[in-house]
Amino acid sequence: MWWDLENGVPQGVVFRIDEEGTSLPVIIEGVFGRNHIYASLASLALSLGLKLNMIKAIEALKNYDVSPARVRLLKGINNSLIIDDTYNSSPSACESVLKTLSEIKTQGRKIAILGDMLELGRHTEEAHKNIGKIARETLSKDTDALIIVGPRSKATKEGAIETGMKETNIFEFLDSFQAGEFIKTFIQKGDLVLVKGSQGLRMERVVEAILLDQKNKDKLLVRQEKEWQKRQ
Repeated sequence: MWWDLENGVPQGVVFRIDEEGTSLPVIIEGVFGRNHIYASLASLALSLGLKLNMIKAIEALKNYDVSPARVRLLKGINNSLIIDDTYNSSPSACESVLKTLSEIKTQGRKIAILGDMLELGRHTEEAHKNIGKIARETLSKDTDALIIVGPRSKATKEGAIETGMKETNIFEFLDSFQAGEFIKTFIQKGDLVLVKGSQGLRMERVVEAILLDQKNKDKLLVRQEKEWQKRQ
């Protein structure tokens, strides 16, 4: 992780590569997650193969245009930070981003807002319950909060409670509209908020509710096209 040491807040990811005996730092602003590191390594390997200038290639990565809703770091209201991973969800992807959340230090609370994972068939209940257990391992049972969205996520709540999370720190909503209205009043200064869920849950609405830069939400958030906005 890359930190703003003066303000004590995360800014992105940093790692190093070795090229012909030289160790080079790579900084990517505004993102979290190993997926961005792997993608960057692939592009740097291609650059090396094409014999491009590696310093310039690394510098280009620092501010590359990150796709919306893919473990993207955004500023939220009340000096909060949002990890927007609302493009879609699956058990493996949700587990991965929860582990990323666990690795981040924050001055405020950690809040995981998790929507239903769709199209899992007979594995639906088991998968959601397992995510609840992983969420409990990520979150403090005393101070952090788990917010679940959708009927399938009842099993997420069950898994979290079974592994020791206080039921009073779990909040349950039917859809992303309700969750968005709640988080606007629940969020506090310094909170780090993870938002994730399957496409059909439209969890980007939750991010929109607490996004600081409302003027640029069409560029920052996923599914902002008119066709999507007409859907409920």
